Amino acid sequence: MANEGSTSSGDWLERLSRASIRRPHLVFLTWGLISAIAALGVARLEIDNATASFLDRSHPAWQVYQDSLVEFGGDEILVVAIEGDRAFDPSVLARVRELSSVFSAIPGVQRVDSVSTVPVIWAEPNGNIDFDPAVGDQDIATHLDRTIERLLYDRIAPKSLVSEDGRVFAINLVLDEDVDIGRTSVVAEVASHLVDDRAWVSGVPVFRTEVNSRTRDELALFVPMTLLLVGTVVFVGFASLYAVVIALGTSAVGTWVVLGAMGGLGIPLSLSTMILPSVLLALGCAYVMHVLTAAHGVTGRGELERAISHVVRPIGLSGLTTAIGFLAISTIRIDAIRQLGTYGAVGVIAVLAAALTAAPAALSIRSLGNGAAVLRDWIRGSVRRVVMNWVLRRRVVLALWGVAILASGVGLNRLAIETDIILWFSPDSAIRRSYDAIRTRLSGITPMNVVIQSTDGQPLTQPDRLAAIDALTLALNDMPQIGKAISVSDPLRQFHGGMVGDRNSELPNDYAQIEQYLLILESLTRMREVISPDHLSANIVLRIDENGSDRLMAIAEEIDRWWSEHGVSGVTIHTTGIMYEFGRAEEEIAYGQLRGLGLAFAVVGGILLAIFRSWRLAFAAMLPNVVPLLVTYGLMGLAGLPLDAATVCLGSLALGIAVDDTIHLATRFRDFRQSGKSAPEAMDSALEVVLPALVLTTAGVALGFAVLGLSEFTLVRNLGMITAFLVTLCLLADLTLLPALLVRGGAMRSWMLDRK
Repeated sequence: MANEGSTSSGDWLERLSRASIRRPHLVFLTWGLISAIAALGVARLEIDNATASFLDRSHPAWQVYQDSLVEFGGDEILVVAIEGDRAFDPSVLARVRELSSVFSAIPGVQRVDSVSTVPVIWAEPNGNIDFDPAVGDQDIATHLDRTIERLLYDRIAPKSLVSEDGRVFAINLVLDEDVDIGRTSVVAEVASHLVDDRAWVSGVPVFRTEVNSRTRDELALFVPMTLLLVGTVVFVGFASLYAVVIALGTSAVGTWVVLGAMGGLGIPLSLSTMILPSVLLALGCAYVMHVLTAAHGVTGRGELERAISHVVRPIGLSGLTTAIGFLAISTIRIDAIRQLGTYGAVGVIAVLAAALTAAPAALSIRSLGNGAAVLRDWIRGSVRRVVMNWVLRRRVVLALWGVAILASGVGLNRLAIETDIILWFSPDSAIRRSYDAIRTRLSGITPMNVVIQSTDGQPLTQPDRLAAIDALTLALNDMPQIGKAISVSDPLRQFHGGMVGDRNSELPNDYAQIEQYLLILESLTRMREVISPDHLSANIVLRIDENGSDRLMAIAEEIDRWWSEHGVSGVTIHTTGIMYEFGRAEEEIAYGQLRGLGLAFAVVGGILLAIFRSWRLAFAAMLPNVVPLLVTYGLMGLAGLPLDAATVCLGSLALGIAVDDTIHLATRFRDFRQSGKSAPEAMDSALEVVLPALVLTTAGVALGFAVLGLSEFTLVRNLGMITAFLVTLCLLADLTLLPALLVRGGAMRSWMLDRK
């Protein structure tokens, strides 16, 4: 490996590994001190799965949302729906009244909206005005006709408080404006009162609560499962418990250090970073297995130094490309994703450092010996011969991969980006069933707002401006994806219709009359939700039937288009709301990750060029990692699996991880070629040396990601399983496509004839 030693990076890494072998006790002492310091951070590490970390809080639109909360109140709603056997069932109405009172007393609940709390605007030409709810304190059965009359007349209650068939009634809990505090207790308290009802509970608070509780449980499952599975791979590969201790202990130390750094810096484990312990443990074991493979059967420190020197530089470069894959993710301005990328890269460096120091130190104290390793010998023998036979069929290999690329093109055209938060949960989960039940019976439960602001100091109650707001509200109600749209024009139209004796009357068109009406109506607390006290800002409250970010963004674009064509001058509009912010952030995650993947390709390609100093070799090394990625994306498109907030990360992650195999095989091939061997001989020798480690490390990494397939969250499960498949496919490409690119067909056939 003189060529490797000629480089400064190779010299530095080799010196580090030699020093670790010669002073093992100093290495253990150093890592012990680092681990002790890290323990202080781990003690402070919190598991905080607040989904607000997935919001883009650095964008100007976030401030628009915050301003809307101050002006019009919170929009995070918990929806309870109760169904009766018949329309306007008095027993159901009584239950709604009872629960509305109970829910109002729950800490963290700002307001409860139901047919027993929301005033129905009832005005008559003789001047009589009634703002009582449809269901008051009186006997419900006795006054049922009055209740039905008012609910059918009301412009606000239908589809938001009562279904069109009168069988389902909603209780909408508006929670405090603080995004995350107290959500779990509120949801639990509400659910505890619905045990005996035909009822459903849904809304953003439910989504968040489910994410929080399940993430803690899954974190407790993933780490021991990863240790068990990866430890099993190491034991089967090396037939040594000592090898298992070295692999798991080394990777655990590196993982412990990064968790300590996160705790010390106040960075909690979140829905995104919860995958790091499992992934880092698997990666650390993968790096150590290359060290163990080189050291197997080696005795004596001098021989150990020489053996490990052959793998130090490829391991270091593999870790570097993996860290780059994580760093490509950190370019996204979403806190949760940035933390995953940043601390994923730090974690890779930590487990890499442990693999290159603690593992050699442990081997210098006690060698692995030359015990039987049936699996490794079988890989080195039988599997290697199969691979070389496929190299002989160079044209067939290239043709098969070419067909795979062409076929993936069909799937790529069908690949969609889907960031619907409800799809995080499995279709048969209670949360999905409740969401669908409420959405189909009432209006959608996804909140959005259209904030309308005067920019010239003139009030929005001027007839032309009010008419524009009313027209936009009507247009929004006509959109099929919007379940309900309510604005200041609704109470005004209802009040005016009662006063003039025509329930279908248009809006008043006299400014003084409008202001007089609002002076009366502003005694209702709900009016603040749709218009500010100074009448310079207004709000259209939307309930959307879909959660997908593309649909939410499309609605916002349609609103902007409508206002540009039909709006009035001196007035601006902004679409906002908690789910709009989630949708906007998820779009940023998805498209930002695709940009990050391009960056990762460029940087990793540059590293490969710097390693091999040959465009041909760098291209040959890059292609077996690009092609499997295209094939995987194509298969996802054909299978109808979308890129979501998690799986969109797999490109950058898998690229950095999978290049590991490529670097080890291509580096050894180049070294054997430079030693004078023919291309086929160099490939055969390279496979004999590195193939067992490639198979075992890929198995370890794939299992580490496959553990995530046990998650109850669809996005985490898909990320784990698809990444496990992808790194396995990359190994297949490295064992077929890469040799086919490196070894010429004629030279291979001659070599095979010579061997015969």
